[in-house]
Amino acid sequence: MSDLADFVSLLAEPGPWTFAYVDGAPGELTRPTIEADLTHAKAPAADVECLMRAFDAAPELDAPSARYILVRDGELIVNAALAGRRIRGEFAGYDSVPPVLPMLWHSRDLSEAVLRRGTPAAGGRAIGAEDVMSALQSGRVDTLLLDVRLWKSGKTLEVLAAEPWVDERESTEIPGYGPVPMADALARAALLSGARVVIDEHAGEVARSARAALPPQAILRSRAELPVLTAVAA
Repeated sequence: MSDLADFVSLLAEPGPWTFAYVDGAPGELTRPTIEADLTHAKAPAADVECLMRAFDAAPELDAPSARYILVRDGELIVNAALAGRRIRGEFAGYDSVPPVLPMLWHSRDLSEAVLRRGTPAAGGRAIGAEDVMSALQSGRVDTLLLDVRLWKSGKTLEVLAAEPWVDERESTEIPGYGPVPMADALARAALLSGARVVIDEHAGEVARSARAALPPQAILRSRAELPVLTAVAA
């Protein structure tokens, strides 16, 4: 599976998931290193075996390229060959939700014109993790903008099994899957709520002098585009 729409459909499903994001050609992560990383992460043996079979069988791709492999309960779910340079270094792991940003990065099909949308007349913007999360929780986000460097942020958010999909901590009413990196948590919530996600690789250049990533931003839906909530009689 390499289609982003198919991948998004997996994000609401329960895990845990075993995954690897590696170079399309032999890279720094060798087979023994991947196995060691997965074992250290306490991935199930059946998952590790399945993932390594997919890794071994993968043909070498022309550079730049990457592979994203995703396994659950010993079954190969995603074995994607992805064109373009990697968003970050190679990694392998085991977690409650799969990493979201790699598939988004290699599936970019939105022009940079979208980055200039969101004037106050069209709904405005939310800036900063808390404001963006609040907008996502209320279904007001049309497009989520993430600086590529946010993936290195140490901040985490709780990912939820149902709407509103993300919170600062586990909800008492909605089961949580645990804390994951902020950028992945916001991107997952955006995709599951029908919003688009743009990873801006140029934002880091603007912030380079400050040595910090730009905060998450959300282009908000206009009032006419907001979902209509229908009251149900008791």
